[in-house]
Amino acid sequence: MSSHYALEHDQRLKDAWASQRSRVDAWEDRPFPPLEWAELEAFLYGTAATLAVVVGPVANLERELAELIGTYLTGDRAGRIDIPPTTPPGRAWSAVPLASLSGPFVDSMRRLHAYGSIGTLPDDDLPGAIEQFVRRIESDLDSLASLLKNLPKAAATPGRLNLQMVHDIASARLAVDEGTRQAPAAGLAWLGRVSVKTVQNLLSRGQLTGGSGSADPHSARGWLADRKDWSRSCWREAIEAINSGLVAPFQEFDAEQVADTSADGEDAIVEWTFVPRAADGSLFLPDLMRLRGWTIGARGAERSFGDYWRALDHLQQTDRPHWRRPNEAGAYNIVVGRDWVRIARAEIELQLRAVLKTGGRQ
Repeated sequence: MSSHYALEHDQRLKDAWASQRSRVDAWEDRPFPPLEWAELEAFLYGTAATLAVVVGPVANLERELAELIGTYLTGDRAGRIDIPPTTPPGRAWSAVPLASLSGPFVDSMRRLHAYGSIGTLPDDDLPGAIEQFVRRIESDLDSLASLLKNLPKAAATPGRLNLQMVHDIASARLAVDEGTRQAPAAGLAWLGRVSVKTVQNLLSRGQLTGGSGSADPHSARGWLADRKDWSRSCWREAIEAINSGLVAPFQEFDAEQVADTSADGEDAIVEWTFVPRAADGSLFLPDLMRLRGWTIGARGAERSFGDYWRALDHLQQTDRPHWRRPNEAGAYNIVVGRDWVRIARAEIELQLRAVLKTGGRQ
């Protein structure tokens, strides 16, 4: 990898990570547009109405059903969902504290909601591999599609998303990102900030190619590329930034903190870090990076990190740090730290940048 290309690559990942952080910070403060489970709500009220026909009028039936569903969704029978008894008819599900719900279905909806809306997932949901991300989103989409077949159709409140729209938006985004499926017209319209009718007209005139009610991924990607205001996904580059060691999850990029002298000639503050040293004098340094990153841990409990600083942090928290390094024959053996050596963080950063440009050892 040439020096120029490496700099461009690093800058692209840094820009993507900055986008990741700004989007996730805003999302965690207030997910927008809000999600309401309108289809599930319609199912609940329809079930209550059906039961009332069978058993006769029952006071608080809607509320009891909403409490039952909410309690089961939490997966914790002790953590019962209680809805105020004064809740009027037709408002029971709206009184359920959705933010307190948990479990596989809830987590799946939150992932699709975030991915469709902001083009990524919060840091703690980002997997370590791009393929794993795609499989997870595809699985969530397929599960939601199966559920929607069994639920009544229901329109969302203006300014909010229902489950069908979350499915269509996330599906359209995945079509554009990966090209593995058709982009539903409603989801593509939402991403492009136009009406569904506009996308349908483009399909009917052949300006977008695809089947009934959806566009093929190549056509959808080309159309969105011409729209400057659509929010492009940043999850792929965010995962690459973490795996390359340019960033660690939950952290911002650090500016250069170390210099030999300050502007007025006085000694500047040097930031130091400690790295383990084995009995043979070898240190745990960035040049030990291999294709899977840096491998640490005792035999049988080894872990690989794509981020050198995270690997070093784990070593610093153990009583006896273990890591792999090549011997004279080139075989990677496990060594044990005997003591610690102080090194300027700026020196390690220089080594790390050089290693990331070459891709590490084979």
